Amino acid sequence: MEQRTLPRKQLIFYPAVYKKGSKKILGRVVDITTEGMRILSETPVAAGSHKLRMELPRYLPEDEKVFFTADAVWSGSDVNPDYECTGLRITDVSERDVKRIEYLIGRSSFQN
Repeated sequence: MEQRTLPRKQLIFYPAVYKKGSKKILGRVVDITTEGMRILSETPVAAGSHKLRMELPRYLPEDEKVFFTADAVWSGSDVNPDYECTGLRITDVSERDVKRIEYLIGRSSFQN
């Protein structure tokens, strides 16, 4: 059952997502809204809540990181069986970082 309220936008590059405080990539964003994202990773992401950061391209204003908390709500194999896809629902993010995600989508997504 579809629960998304905003259509996801595919990005022209794949920003890295990390567990907050870690230097190891958890996965890369494939598509995104201000409410959630799908990430691609080499290993499954555990269900539940995660404190995360996303690295943004240098052309965005100010800081190049967005911090947020998200629930891993689904996961499954990608079409490439070497990778896993995980759906993340953003549960906590500052208004400043919501604006930065909107800017990212406007500047870096395929326009349908």
